[in-house]
Amino acid sequence: MDPRRDRQSDGTQGWLPWIALGLLVATSSVLHPPSPTLRGAPHQATPTPSPTRTASPSPTPTSYRVADLGVSIEDSRDPVRVGERFRYRIRTDNFGPAAAPNGLLTADLTDRRLRFTGVYSLTGIPNGTCGLVHEQAARCSFLAIMGQIVGLEVAVDGPPSIDLSTGLCAELSFSSAGGGRDPNPINDRACERTQVLEALTPERWWVHLPTLGR
Repeated sequence: MDPRRDRQSDGTQGWLPWIALGLLVATSSVLHPPSPTLRGAPHQATPTPSPTRTASPSPTPTSYRVADLGVSIEDSRDPVRVGERFRYRIRTDNFGPAAAPNGLLTADLTDRRLRFTGVYSLTGIPNGTCGLVHEQAARCSFLAIMGQIVGLEVAVDGPPSIDLSTGLCAELSFSSAGGGRDPNPINDRACERTQVLEALTPERWWVHLPTLGR
C-alpha cells in the first residue's frame, strides 16, 4: 500500500471523514432520544365508581290493621247474697282507626262461688255468636268488633266471701289476614269484682224488706 494515499495534499492524515461521521451520530442521538423504560408494576386503569343506590323503604301492607279496642264490665248489683242471681254486662268498643275483624271476647269467672247460667245480648250480638264453654267460662266471636253488648247471667252458690278477687274478667282481641295490633292494649282487658254475702235466713227477711211509703 502506498503510504502517500493516506495523506492529504497538505500532508495531514485522512481522519476528517471520521470526525464527520462522529458528529452525525451525536446529532441523531440528541434529536431522537430513546424512550425511557418504565419499571415496576404495570399501569392499571382507575375503575369508574358505580353510582350509589338508595334502597327504597318497603311499603306497609295495606292489610296490616291498627285498631284500639276497649272492653268494660258492669255488675247489676254489688254485693250479692248466696242463692241469688245477678248479671254482668260486657261492652266491646273499637276506637279505630281501622276495623277490627275476627273479634274474640273471652269472659271467665274468678271464683267457684259463681257460675254462669245463661248468655244474652242487649244488641242482638250483630255479626257474632256467644255461648258458654263451661260454668266458669264464656266465649263470643264477632265478624267485626263494633260496640256489641253482651250480658251474662250468674248464680251465686256460696259460701259467703269478702274476697276481692271474686268476680268476672273479660278480654277482647282481633286478628286480620295481614296481621294486626292494638296501639293501646291496656284497655283490652277488664275485671269487675263482686262481693258475696251470706244468704238471708227467714227470720231476718223483714230487716231487708223495703219500707212502705218510700
